[in-house]
Amino acid sequence: MESAWRSSAFARDRSTDDIHMNAPQPSRFRFSTDDLAPEERFKVWSEGFVHRRMEMDFIDRSPGDLRFTVEFIPLGGVAAGIVRGTPSVFLRRPERDRNEALYMVINRAGRFRVVQRQQEFWLAEGDAAVFDNRQSSEFHCLEEGETWSLSLPRDALRHLVRDIEQTIERHIRADDPALRLLTGYLETLFGLGEIAEPELAGVHVADLVASALGARKEAQGLIEERSVRAARLRAVLDEITRRAGEPLLDPARVAETLGVSVRYLHRLLEDSGKTFSEHVLERRLDRAHRLLRDPRLAHLKISEVALESGFSDLSHFNRSMRRRFGETPSAVRAAAQRRENA
Repeated sequence: MESAWRSSAFARDRSTDDIHMNAPQPSRFRFSTDDLAPEERFKVWSEGFVHRRMEMDFIDRSPGDLRFTVEFIPLGGVAAGIVRGTPSVFLRRPERDRNEALYMVINRAGRFRVVQRQQEFWLAEGDAAVFDNRQSSEFHCLEEGETWSLSLPRDALRHLVRDIEQTIERHIRADDPALRLLTGYLETLFGLGEIAEPELAGVHVADLVASALGARKEAQGLIEERSVRAARLRAVLDEITRRAGEPLLDPARVAETLGVSVRYLHRLLEDSGKTFSEHVLERRLDRAHRLLRDPRLAHLKISEVALESGFSDLSHFNRSMRRRFGETPSAVRAAAQRRENA
């Protein structure tokens, strides 16, 4: 499927019923059959996208209208995407494929079945399947579902993964620590408005895939330093953001959730230049500032906003707001109301 991810943008050519690439390459790409007339969807998706770009055969199993949406981000030589669609079957025919890429699909939601040369298995939510694009395979979408889809150059992984030809065509369970780290990192990437260094993010993704497949002993230190550490730091910061509203949030709780030691958590945060407490305070103040400026929440007392944002001490909240924004919470709200009424 790597060839599908080479495309930068797709536009329908009405005269040829084909899909063509446009330049320059965007930072994100989205294609949806919803943007096409119902009578055009199967032909454009099956022939223009799946057959020509993915170099696969496609069987529609949708009980109603066929619907697919593809959103992906090019990350240097790696491509990461989300695919949402209705029941169907994707068939890989090696005699048609001309690339050496490896492909990983991770179940985000839905029921999927994978058929490869030596095995057949159900892909539970959170599980991953790794495909060799040179071999025959089938991917069955049994209901409307959603997957992470990754395409990676084989050569980029060869020096990282031990016995790569024996470790591909794999079923990786959702509880695999490296896979969980990878999916968390992907969630962060797709939640960003813009990725500052997409090539570096691609290196991180490739390293995390290599770790999930089984990294060579001599590559483990490189992967840990170059990518695993960055992904774990990202996971720590995401967890702080998600739970900053908890008044009793502390390093031990976050470390336990992520399966790392408190000492290691603090070492990770050293790379960010801020302590755990500084990150938590920053997230709480950001949340409080948003709540105070929301006209729909003007009925909330200042003390309620503070508590909702994770502050248990109102005096500390007032001092922190003034230090960060140069105004008291009441002044922030009043300024927002004046702008709303202007």
